[in-house]
Amino acid sequence: MAAAVVLSSCTGAPQEVEAGAETEPLPEAQHVETPEPDASAEPDPGDEADPNPDPVIEEGEPLYAPLPELKPDPDNDIHDELELELLTAAARAYTAEQDSYTSGHVDEEVLSLTHVGEAYEDVVGTVAHLRESGGRELSPDSEVLRMYVRDFNGGSAVVRECVRTGPRTGLYEQSSLDLIESAGVRFMARERLVELVRLEEDKPLQYRVTEIGLAEVENC
Repeated sequence: MAAAVVLSSCTGAPQEVEAGAETEPLPEAQHVETPEPDASAEPDPGDEADPNPDPVIEEGEPLYAPLPELKPDPDNDIHDELELELLTAAARAYTAEQDSYTSGHVDEEVLSLTHVGEAYEDVVGTVAHLRESGGRELSPDSEVLRMYVRDFNGGSAVVRECVRTGPRTGLYEQSSLDLIESAGVRFMARERLVELVRLEEDKPLQYRVTEIGLAEVENC
């Protein structure tokens, strides 16, 4: 599974970013000029602008989709306790990634508990690009349909996350939270390679995400 810095973890296919590459500015939102109203025409109360329009992101609204309940698959050959451990490792990684993408900030201590190696650098690189460009990724109207172990082989497993994005999912301006580019309504699958790693010499092996990628699938 190819791993890449996911410049738009919700909005499109992964794109690779070389270290030191110049960051392109975010695309500007398009504005449509509104013609001046005819002063002779009587005002229509229904045409008056709402003095308090609904914000793009409502107060208290989640910035990304919550995960569904993690459940072992009764039809596979993985022991339920082990399968739940794999799913939990992927779920913690999902939360660490989304917290980073929506805030534009990486909590390195938290991320180091869920990601190692290339996966860790992917998240850090994505967030750095977003921050330098003045953007962040939000997915308030997306839905995670399912998270399951797609493949298991000894000390490693591929965990797939099935997502349906909404029209308000996409790239937002960092401070104003204006939507810059929508991901559109579509179906996507994100995959994480979860492997047993030893972070410290005197510590036990633990499952961590080592690679992240998007899968081209029609359904999960």
